[in-house]
Order: sequence, then C-alpha cells, then structure tokens
Amino acid sequence: MMSNQKEFKTLLSSLSSCIKTALPLSKLRFLLSIEFFSYLIEKSRDVFWIRTVDYKTQVYVSPAYEVIWGRTCASLYEHPEEWINFIFPEDFNPLEMRLEKRNEKVESDDYYYESYRIVRPDGEIRWIEDHAFPIHDEEGLCVGFSGIARDVTQDKEREQLILQAKLSSEAALKARDIAEAENRKKSKILKNILESLKKKRYYLAGKNYKTYLTCREAQCLLCLARGNSAKQIGKILKISNRTVECHLNNIKRKLNCRKHNELIHQAIESSFLEGIKPIL
Repeated sequence: MMSNQKEFKTLLSSLSSCIKTALPLSKLRFLLSIEFFSYLIEKSRDVFWIRTVDYKTQVYVSPAYEVIWGRTCASLYEHPEEWINFIFPEDFNPLEMRLEKRNEKVESDDYYYESYRIVRPDGEIRWIEDHAFPIHDEEGLCVGFSGIARDVTQDKEREQLILQAKLSSEAALKARDIAEAENRKKSKILKNILESLKKKRYYLAGKNYKTYLTCREAQCLLCLARGNSAKQIGKILKISNRTVECHLNNIKRKLNCRKHNELIHQAIESSFLEGIKPIL
C-alpha cells in the first residue's frame, strides 16, 4: 500500500511540474491522460494487452497477467506464441477458430468478446472474459489488436451454484408432484377398497379359518398393508389414533402376532389380502 502511495505522489509531482511550465491546455490534458492511464493500467486487476495483427508479437501486457495467469510478463514477451497453449483443452479449438478470423481486413468498429478457461502452472483453472478491438493506422489498415482480460472465476462459480440450486429445486418439485400424484392414486384405490367392505364380519382362510375380523378391523388392516401409520389410518377412517391401535392390537391377538409385519403376513396367508399388494 505504501509503495502505491509513493508512486501516486511521484505522479502528482510530475503533473505539478507540467502545470508550472505553463504548457498549453490541450497538451497538458494529453500528458495528464497518458500519466493517469498508465498508472491505472499498471495497478489494475484486469489484464491490458496489445498484439500485432498476426498475433505473433506481444506489444504490451500489464502486470496483472502475472497474477491471473501465474506466468511472467517477460516469458510472454519472449514466447508470445505459447499463450494459446495455456488455454483449457475443451476451449482451445473453438477459440483458435475464432482468432483466425481476425486479420488486417477487419473493420474499425469491430468488437470481440471471448469467454474461455486457462490452466495455470499449478494446475488451477481460471475463467477469463476477454474484450478486444482492432487498432488501425491512418490508412485504415488493421495493425494489431488490443483488449482487456478479466478473471471472472468467482462469478462463474456463483453462477454454477445458482444453477445447481435451481436444478435441485426443480428436481425436488418434480419429485414432489410425482409423489403427490402417486399418493392420490393410492388414496383413490384404497378409498374404493374400503367402501367395498360392508360386511359385519370377515372370516379368514387357512389355519385361521375360525377367526374373523370386524368391518373396522378389516379396514385398519387394509390401510396398514398399504403402508399407512396408525396416525394416517386414523385420518383416513376419521377415528382416533388410540382407536386404530386398539383395532390393530385386537387383530394381533386374534392372529397371535406381535409386530405389524407379522400381522400382514398372517393376513396374506389367510387370503384376506388376496388381490391387494401390501407394503411391508
């Protein structure tokens, strides 16, 4: 921080000297723009770059390149052709094809936007947004390209998190809708079955042929076989949980069972649940 303050004071001192020399206002503004823009570019977190039209010479690259790319500016000046090798493999061919369209015939108002990934020496992957435009000479011929490259990795990661959350939410809503539809279907089937139970007594078959269930006991057993808890059975039959438990305990006693799953197996063996698929 102190280093930046010293540089800024030096810059102001230089500008002060220019003012004292009574330079023409237009020239003073020109010097001011050069000095300040140079300072801002050098301190910016974005990468400012300039290349020749054939992309074979790196005319300029700002210090932020070393922070984002993890490589020295000197190495890029020395081997400007190697920058393409730092591109993430999946982004390499598409980017190279688009760059081939940049030549000396491009219009002065052309603008280029690229989004790609780079691989740093430590293996870390960074997302880059690159905005570029052509540089023309007095005759209107393109002599190079200049641009600003920005590290947008954090933005991309946030976008990915938002997308994943959205997809998870949509999947959860879809699963809920499917489950609700399935429950409505099961409820309708169960309602039809319960309405068909109108007898006062239901005798069982097999070894329990002398045993019978009351209409309410039969209804509770059918609901239990459909995977409903005592509380859910109470809501379906519009009776209290205690009454449901009382009916289920009566059935257990009649069929000599201790657990609900034993109760359902006994009902199956006694042909009571024949044609009804129980959920154990």
